[in-house]
Amino acid sequence: MRIGESERQQAREALDRHLADGRLSAEEYGDRSVAVMVATTEEDLAPVFVDLPGLPEPVVQQRVPVYVLAGVGVTAMIVATTTGLYPVYLVAGPVIYALMKWRRHKG
Repeated sequence: MRIGESERQQAREALDRHLADGRLSAEEYGDRSVAVMVATTEEDLAPVFVDLPGLPEPVVQQRVPVYVLAGVGVTAMIVATTTGLYPVYLVAGPVIYALMKWRRHKG
C-alpha cells in the first residue's frame, strides 16, 4: 500500500527514538533515514525496521470535554442560586474560565 508524508514522518520519529535509545549508530540512522525519505510503499519501510523492536504507542492524554466544564459551571450556579450562596458566582465563573483556557492551551 502506498504511503504519504504523515507515514514517513511517523517513521522518522520512530528512527529518532531508536537513535536516542542507542539502538542505532549515527551512520545506520543516516542510511535508514534516507530509505524512509524515498519510501513510497509500506513494503519500502519494512526493511528499515526489520531488526528493531516495536516502540510503545505514545500516551494520549484524555481531555475533559467542554460540555463537562460547562455543566459543572451551570450546576454550580444553580446550586448557588437555590441555596442563597451567591458568592459562589464570584468563584465559579473565573474557575470555569481558567479551566477552559488551560484546556485550550494544553492541546
